[in-house]
Amino acid sequence: MKRRPGGRFEWCLAKIEFKPEIATTAPETAISAPQTPSKLASEVPAKMQGRASAIETPPATGKRIALIIGNSKYQKIPPLRNAGNDAELMASTLESVGFRVTKLIDATQKQMNVAISKFGNDIREDAEASLFYYSGHGVQVKGLNYLIPVDVPRIEVESDFPYYTLDVNNLLKTMKDPESQFKIVILDACRDDPFDPSSRSTSGSGGLAAVNVPKGTYIAYATQPGNRSSDGLGKHSPFTAALAKVIVRPGLRLEDVLMETRISVLNATGNRQQPWDSSSLVRPFYFVPTR
Repeated sequence: MKRRPGGRFEWCLAKIEFKPEIATTAPETAISAPQTPSKLASEVPAKMQGRASAIETPPATGKRIALIIGNSKYQKIPPLRNAGNDAELMASTLESVGFRVTKLIDATQKQMNVAISKFGNDIREDAEASLFYYSGHGVQVKGLNYLIPVDVPRIEVESDFPYYTLDVNNLLKTMKDPESQFKIVILDACRDDPFDPSSRSTSGSGGLAAVNVPKGTYIAYATQPGNRSSDGLGKHSPFTAALAKVIVRPGLRLEDVLMETRISVLNATGNRQQPWDSSSLVRPFYFVPTR
């Protein structure tokens, strides 16, 4: 592979499935938090009842929307096995906790850009929470993160990345609407290197770079900055499999969801993969509030 003098690539990946499609589905299953029997409540002293109510989590009050993208069947670079499966799992999980989901499997650059543009318009229409999830190949170049569509060509010079991929910083700008109180980005990328490291003067350690987080934004990574994550030996990646199980548990703040996910992934990977997060939230967010 040829590269320009002084150029530097640092690659990172994820997974997916075929047949480009855009499907918008409505929530199928509502997960309700357990109710406290009235008899038990009446037996609790008034003072204790007041204390209990003080720690109850607030219910969700506004519209929740999510854009899910999973890219697996790449045309010019090695495909991924589980990215599409993970996108399907995350879509059904978010639907079950009240998100209106738009899902893309094996999306081209044009399809990704169109979907993100529409996602930005939906956010501006009074969305309380907006969530973007991506599973597929990802790459870091000079501290910037790029998500890779399935029709990406074999890029040989780093200056071509902005033209053929999706810049995560542009995604964050699209989501930067002051009316959306919670902006959540989940990146299950950084799997295998689809390019020949020996063709680069500096191969780097791979992985995505940490980014500046705008106010009211939360970013979760499948692994720590500069590290690579596992695609998994089964149907799902360790990160998404663990995350989907924790999201549906009532009463957990978003930060606690990632902490529980981190513990599961560390156990599943022998401490080789450590999910990472960056937050500038000013209020707690709950996928499933405690009523």
